[in-house]
Amino acid sequence: MEFKAIPPAVLCLIILSCVSCKKQEVVYYEIPKESTVAVDSAVMPEGHPTVAGNSSGASSMGSLPGFSAPKQQTELVWNAPEEWVVGSPSSVRIGSFAIQGLSKNELDISITRFPGDVGGLFSNVNRWRRQLSLPPLTDPGEIEESALMVSNEHFEFRVFKMNNDEDPALASEVGVLDLNGFTWFFKLTGFKEHVEKEEARFEAFLRSVRPGEVQS
Repeated sequence: MEFKAIPPAVLCLIILSCVSCKKQEVVYYEIPKESTVAVDSAVMPEGHPTVAGNSSGASSMGSLPGFSAPKQQTELVWNAPEEWVVGSPSSVRIGSFAIQGLSKNELDISITRFPGDVGGLFSNVNRWRRQLSLPPLTDPGEIEESALMVSNEHFEFRVFKMNNDEDPALASEVGVLDLNGFTWFFKLTGFKEHVEKEEARFEAFLRSVRPGEVQS
């Protein structure tokens, strides 16, 4: 049998035809999902230190986004007992006090101020109770019923006392003042024996709070 040579032009057409008949290969790419981070959006007042190894409230108060305490607030002034040692303010604390010879875990006194009601008394009181390993209150009506009133000629404070008699025995006393769209928190917390010893001085301190210079 005689074979004839295929002309080059015809051979190119045959090759191109075969290539075009092949199915296009599909390639799949797997893109990893973007990782997400859970953020705790609860924002409450700072000034509730870890006491006696109870870290349930450590750093949970934090501060409001974009908020910091005024470096030189003059809206309120007060007279601190001479037994109290003045501490350094922080980005959130307006004032800090301690007792000579006691660590902040044993006894801590703080003054903070935040815009608005900072979540409301019900949330705040239950947060303070958790720091003392106390069960939360379930009825908001119990909050106002448990409040004591400490007042002077200028202001009236709602004061909340919380005690845990377990080992170690812890306690807190917090004075709350609503003023010009802000909530002020005056807080005494630590070992129960130290808190009870400072209770009278703390309430006298609240009665000393009075208006300062009006800030423009």
